[in-house]
Amino acid sequence: MAIVEEIVRLNLGNAGHAAGAFPTRTLGAIEKILPSAMEATAETGCGKSTILFSNISDAHVLFALDDRYLGSDSSVLFYEGCPLTRLDRVQPVFGPSQQTLPHYNGFMTYDCVLKMDLMVIHFRNWSITICIAISVRVVF
Repeated sequence: MAIVEEIVRLNLGNAGHAAGAFPTRTLGAIEKILPSAMEATAETGCGKSTILFSNISDAHVLFALDDRYLGSDSSVLFYEGCPLTRLDRVQPVFGPSQQTLPHYNGFMTYDCVLKMDLMVIHFRNWSITICIAISVRVVF
């Protein structure tokens, strides 16, 4: 069974994340285009995408804030506590990605990199939140 289908079956798609949750439907579309096995992947942020990558990648590195102090709203505790996550394949690098990425010395050739940015644009009396997902390299 597909990993995203298992996330839906376990009703994990609506779990709270203080930083916002990656849409399950979008993650399912990504899963469909990725190969079922990869050697190395990386992402900024964590949550459902981490669960997916930990199952299809031999080595997955994530760059995210350590938000475990948020308890039930923590994205880190969400993926760490999920029975689908293969924690032995996940290497977290905690801290703001603007600081951790330039100083990280474990870079390699990745099969897929998922970069997540959450932008909040404020203008006069309204604001809009935009979630941007960019796959910067996918090798099949």
